[in-house]
Amino acid sequence: MPWYAGNLHCHSTFSDGDTEAIKVAHWYREHGYSFISLTDHNFLTPIDEYTLETPDFIGIPGSEYTCAVGKAQVHMNGIGIKERIPLPERGLSISETLQFGIDGIRSQGGMSIVNHPCRLWSYGSNEIKKLKGAQFFEVWNGAPTSNNIGDPQHESTDQIWDAMLSDGMEIFGIAADDAHHYQDIDVSPKGNRDAPGTGWVWVHANELSCEAILTALENGDFIASNGVKLKSLERNCEKIAFEIDTLGKYITHKTTFIGKEGKVLSEQDGLTVSYTPKGDETYVRARIESSSGTRGWTQPVFLR
Repeated sequence: MPWYAGNLHCHSTFSDGDTEAIKVAHWYREHGYSFISLTDHNFLTPIDEYTLETPDFIGIPGSEYTCAVGKAQVHMNGIGIKERIPLPERGLSISETLQFGIDGIRSQGGMSIVNHPCRLWSYGSNEIKKLKGAQFFEVWNGAPTSNNIGDPQHESTDQIWDAMLSDGMEIFGIAADDAHHYQDIDVSPKGNRDAPGTGWVWVHANELSCEAILTALENGDFIASNGVKLKSLERNCEKIAFEIDTLGKYITHKTTFIGKEGKVLSEQDGLTVSYTPKGDETYVRARIESSSGTRGWTQPVFLR
């Protein structure tokens, strides 16, 4: 099966992006993407606005449910939805506000993504572990204020993900760029700009269609990436194995297999790696790091 690159979190002038939807679609197609979901804030951007007359690129309907709880940003993407996600009344907690969004997305048969919890240090694993029905989580958001790596006082997104998985949540990790700024990105400083091309998913699907992409996402048949690509992936309860598509002769790769509470199960160098789960493990996932600074994340295999 082929791998399709796609972005599930970006914006246009229908909310606070600086570029029209159709031009956003052209940017992604010209840079090797096969699909996007334009997730404008509290608005369902019509697919017709970013449909290209070409068989190698599709749009997936989406919207970013956008609320504030005090100083915290509470944002969630609904993918594969039919209408804008309703907003709650004020006065709910962070967890209650997130749950309201999840319930609104699920009522439409859509998929929910918990977005950038570390942006402005809004919230962490304690709030997310209270949720029911969340399917995806942004382990990487390419916007400069997303604070993916954490700091001495705050969890990283990797740590938040392991806290959720260790608590029994079955949730997959997404990477996205959260692009708002497409103008002059090659000549302007990117430090304060939400530029495209800084995070995406590689989806292993039967074909390039909305149904096939959503099914593959639901099954965990994808990786999150900000530069890493795989040639092959075997992922089941008996074995996790993959071959990394090299970025160049002098670029090296390290893979870390991770289990409950973030425990390092194995570290391996090279392009071809594998791990056989043990009987006492509850989940296994892998993080790939290259010497060029890029990363990739496979989805967890749930063993219990």
